[in-house]
Amino acid sequence: MLINKEKFNIDISKYRYKYIYEKILEIPFGKTITYRELYNSLNKKYNMLPILNAIKNNPFIILIPCHRVIIENDISGSRSFRS
Repeated sequence: MLINKEKFNIDISKYRYKYIYEKILEIPFGKTITYRELYNSLNKKYNMLPILNAIKNNPFIILIPCHRVIIENDISGSRSFRS
């Protein structure tokens, strides 16, 4: 159990979208960014489809905070990709 927002390490090196997950892990607690900001922070290394797939297929849904990535009108976009 994490108490007082303790830091922890996740080995995501074997995952296809590791660079996207690493960028998402940099989002501070209580903050959000838009998909466009995430795309721009990745230096346009990926197009939008891999970013959306990374969020859709997040293997650590609680530990990698994909809910902090929102569409531009402040509505969480992650729900629309879940079945």
